[in-house]
Amino acid sequence: HFVYLAGGSGPGLAIWSIANPAAPQLMDSYNPDYYHDYAIHNNTVAAFRIYGGGIDLLDVTNKSNIQLISNFNYPYSGAHNGAFTEDGNYLFVGDEIGGDGSNPWNWTRSFDVSDPMNVNYIDDLVVDAFGIVHNCYIEGDYLIMSHYNHGVRIWNVSNPANCYEVGYFDTYPISTGGYTGCWHNYPYFPSGKIIASDMTYGLYTLTSPLLPPDPGCCVGVRGDMNNDGAAVANIL
Repeated sequence: HFVYLAGGSGPGLAIWSIANPAAPQLMDSYNPDYYHDYAIHNNTVAAFRIYGGGIDLLDVTNKSNIQLISNFNYPYSGAHNGAFTEDGNYLFVGDEIGGDGSNPWNWTRSFDVSDPMNVNYIDDLVVDAFGIVHNCYIEGDYLIMSHYNHGVRIWNVSNPANCYEVGYFDTYPISTGGYTGCWHNYPYFPSGKIIASDMTYGLYTLTSPLLPPDPGCCVGVRGDMNNDGAAVANIL
């Protein structure tokens, strides 16, 4: 029943209650810097300070009292977006605008955040050293990245210290290295489908055998379970 807002010209992070959708209520805001985006795992928010400030880890257990846990950073950072693994122990951070002006830098990095007071860099996920990454999301053992000119990329991240690419779909046929192509995806439909938006070529709906449909909950099946000629058993 809560909405987390980042970006725009307002506060760094604002939490609104929508328990009554007709009358949203601001619970709290936390404003140390401009937060471009965030990732959330249970009551921990990773807030991305894209203009060089790294990543703030925030405790939002009390939605009316946002607390800073810690901040971590890396050289020449431009942390834009990221995703926690499902156990919350690792965080993948996509860098969109970082670098020192002369070297390629805009790829995805993994960090061990199991101890938020002692965050450790783990590995780089590089599709193309001169290609720019944008948004990423975790679904099971897979990280799904929107990678501008390089389309949608799927990486196996079951071992965050040894990640590797397992599939892709290039929505933008010309690789220019700039801010064109696929800049967003969404992999959380029960169907297992991914939607991907390309700034030039429109909206794609994709399927992958790596992301099968959600089997859903149990369903009632009527049948002749005891071979008595009558389908009277309702088995869940």
